[in-house]
Amino acid sequence: MTFPKIIERIVGIGAVLTIPMIIWRWYEHDQESWRRYHAFGQQAAIAWHEAHRWDCILEGSLIAFGIATIWVMVQQFIETQRTENAERERARQADLARAKAHEAVQQAMGKELVKLSSDSLQWFESMPKLLLNAEQFLDQAECDFKENAFAPFWTSIEKATSWLGTFDDKVLSLSHSSERHGALATSFEGKPPSFPITMKSVQGMAAASTTADRLKDIVRKAQTNFQFAMIYEQRKTNQLLVAGFTNLAQALDGMGHRIAASINELSDEISAMSSVMQESFVTLGDQIQIGNQQVVERLNAIHTTSKQSASDVSERHDRTLEMLNNIQRRRMPTGFYAGIGTKPAP
Repeated sequence: MTFPKIIERIVGIGAVLTIPMIIWRWYEHDQESWRRYHAFGQQAAIAWHEAHRWDCILEGSLIAFGIATIWVMVQQFIETQRTENAERERARQADLARAKAHEAVQQAMGKELVKLSSDSLQWFESMPKLLLNAEQFLDQAECDFKENAFAPFWTSIEKATSWLGTFDDKVLSLSHSSERHGALATSFEGKPPSFPITMKSVQGMAAASTTADRLKDIVRKAQTNFQFAMIYEQRKTNQLLVAGFTNLAQALDGMGHRIAASINELSDEISAMSSVMQESFVTLGDQIQIGNQQVVERLNAIHTTSKQSASDVSERHDRTLEMLNNIQRRRMPTGFYAGIGTKPAP
């Protein structure tokens, strides 16, 4: 309430109380006059009455406006307290809403981190199969070359190139996933889940370069043969939308460089993410102390896994890495690993 409104209320209430207070004080004045009359006589009572007869008006008015002032101030205090309490409650509700919204964002970030880690491990696990498919088509291409099967040879080369392109796509996906994982980890207030791809994983992907070099050698050998070269000239502009290339000629010329560049990019992302994760772990303790312990525990529960589950993830990663290393060393299995057939994939 504004100051003019307070004055207006005091004046209004005071005006209502003034007459009753004057009447009350007049009555008290008369009672005092009678006491003096009985105690000191008529002359003393009349003299006192004449001297104080207007006091009842002043006293009544002062009492009336004093009561009005106290009443208004008490009411103003109660109203102020009620307003402040309402504002505090609104602020508390707003804080709760912000906290819930913030926790919801953190929960979403935690789930995305878990999905990024899970998807990345699956993409990594698919890599040996992609390279083995490419290797088997290269085996088929060598057979076709020996048998002078011109068209089938270049079909096998196209298939092998496509599988290498798919491998490159997976490397790029891992790179983007790593970048996103690192960005989320810096803002995530819980303990971020570990990213399954490490520098050892990246080193294992060098097997793709070995396969790409083999592809290059086979194609070079074929291009020195007039008949195979003639078929290549007819097919080099065939549409081959893989790894950013538009035709077979572009893919054969740039696939090796493209894979090497993608692996280097992934290596840089993994290195940068490792630094981010270390900083995240350092600041995690402060975040827990500053933030709500229960909220942090709920965030950590998103990706809390048992020792057995963590061991399974590590085992899957190491098994995949071993397969990639075997491919790089040209230690081909009899047939294929589980899930890969003995015939070239379509």
